[in-house]
Amino acid sequence: MLTNEQKLDFHKIIFTEFSQFFKNRNDPRQSLMCFGCECGKGWYELIYDFLNELNKYCIDNKIDFPQIVQIKEKFALIRIYVEPTTEEIFDIISKYEKISSETCEECGEKGEVREDLGYIRTLCDKHYLNYNKDRLKKYKEKHK
Repeated sequence: MLTNEQKLDFHKIIFTEFSQFFKNRNDPRQSLMCFGCECGKGWYELIYDFLNELNKYCIDNKIDFPQIVQIKEKFALIRIYVEPTTEEIFDIISKYEKISSETCEECGEKGEVREDLGYIRTLCDKHYLNYNKDRLKKYKEKHK
């Protein structure tokens, strides 16, 4: 479980603890990780768990560490792009995509895919309601 302080330093932590997956992260021609994880903090724990599982898989199977090219939110799911990949690595990624569809991207609590926000997001009830309140307020201000 990541503390709030660890979430603030999340990128520093993963780029240090799992540097084997991010060797090219500072070269945008080879990796988009120079922009960090492009998702809400609610998924940081999920990303950390994924990196632990991928690390264990590579060590247990004595395979070279793949490079993570990008981690982002797309269509309400976490997307993790890895090169090179195998069917087993793809299965690990798919597992975490599924988990992300049930995890609020903002806080990490139980969430669900919301398709009525103008774009698709995975949010818990609290963040969904807050997002809609903010949207309604902006709409009313714009159309006075």
